[in-house]
Amino acid sequence: MTNQIEPRTFFERSAWVLFLVIGVIEILFGLGDMVAGVENDPAILISTTGRTPAELKAQDPVMYAALDHQQKVIGQILLITGALVSAISLTAFRQGARWAWFTFWLIPISLAFGVVSSYNIRQPGESLAPPFYSGLLFAVLTIVWLAFSYRKYLSNIQGR
Repeated sequence: MTNQIEPRTFFERSAWVLFLVIGVIEILFGLGDMVAGVENDPAILISTTGRTPAELKAQDPVMYAALDHQQKVIGQILLITGALVSAISLTAFRQGARWAWFTFWLIPISLAFGVVSSYNIRQPGESLAPPFYSGLLFAVLTIVWLAFSYRKYLSNIQGR
């Protein structure tokens, strides 16, 4: 009986690339939010308040400043999270570390919370904000890639 190693599937070979792309996207979105605040994606503010950034700034400058600051802090969090996801993707996850695979399951969980939050916080009659759609897309993609790459990370041969 020969001990043959099964060839890796497309999902096993490419999972690290998907997570690297997600990390880079988070970095870019984070930078945009850090620089422009609520002006970076006005559709988010419109969805949650029913007002454009300019309208909110004119009607309630204190609320505008608070939401702008909050968005800039969210940008910092996105930037750091994206850097961490990218670093783990390029190193431990790419090498098949089991802990990285389990850790990356936090990504679709986090995205799902963001999707539900975007849905629940929108004002009646307002469109869903772009993070609803992108969060849903990336949650599905990460679940599919993680689920179909399980052999690489849960194989007894790995021993990690």
